[in-house]
Amino acid sequence: MAKPRRTPRQDVKVLFDLRLLRETLEAARVEFSEVQRTVAQRGRAARLRTSEQRITDLVNQADGLSEDDIELLWRTASPRMPGFAPADRGA
Repeated sequence: MAKPRRTPRQDVKVLFDLRLLRETLEAARVEFSEVQRTVAQRGRAARLRTSEQRITDLVNQADGLSEDDIELLWRTASPRMPGFAPADRGA
């Protein structure tokens, strides 16, 4: 049995649908790439925070600071002091 022939109008609709599908797929690909970049950046930021905290702990240990000394340091620190207070660890 022969396939029914499409009309020129149907051909245009098919082409339009294909173009729309391609545009949608391209937009999804771009969005997915942005999500991948964001996830990678968050992972790097988390590793950086962990490394900074480890360095802070090593410096405090090398300076011979007690837990009370560290608590005092954070309690009296400038509000702009970078890093995480001991109570903020893991947050």
